[in-house]
Amino acid sequence: MSTNVVNLPVEMALLQRQKGGEKHSGYSFSMIAATTLDCVISAQVTEGGTDAVVFENFIHRTLHKLRVDKDTKSKQIVLLMDNASIHKHASVYETARKFKVNVLLNAQYSPWLNPVE
Repeated sequence: MSTNVVNLPVEMALLQRQKGGEKHSGYSFSMIAATTLDCVISAQVTEGGTDAVVFENFIHRTLHKLRVDKDTKSKQIVLLMDNASIHKHASVYETARKFKVNVLLNAQYSPWLNPVE
């Protein structure tokens, strides 16, 4: 399974911020990742924030890859997410139903229970 990787000058922006330098608004990124217990199966870096449309698109592409892969197409999949509002959007639940995936929301205010955190 391939991973979507975007090579961006994030390290430079983080180093500048650590040194107490000026924050550059052009260096705001969001990362979405999907993991199994063993590995990252999909990741996406987006400049700026992530909204429900971007998140649902990521979920759709990731679940589609899993359902066409001969090793995972018939396996039970659980989509574990925290309680961010974009995760609870109706389109995300509809996509999960379409791909026959169970949705499980993590306990509120418990990032230590989320392997991606």
